[in-house]
Amino acid sequence: VANLPAALADLNAVIRLEPKHARAFAQRASILRDADQPWHAVNDLAHATRLNDFYAAAYCEQLAKFHASRGEHERRGRPVARRV
Repeated sequence: VANLPAALADLNAVIRLEPKHARAFAQRASILRDADQPWHAVNDLAHATRLNDFYAAAYCEQLAKFHASRGEHERRGRPVARRV
């Protein structure tokens, strides 16, 4: 996206008008990821998934990438997570 701030502003407006618009949350997550805000992207994808389970795979992928980027790996089959 060439103009991240404008894209975020547009999606924020859509979400204000239609707070149950799952696709808007998923699109905003993509913009936030590109803006180097991965945790906010994960939160938006989690919300999109609660609204429409179609986004569950994208949520899981983004969450895994977020934890991997922080050096958090599984230990004994359980994820090792730190609070943000």
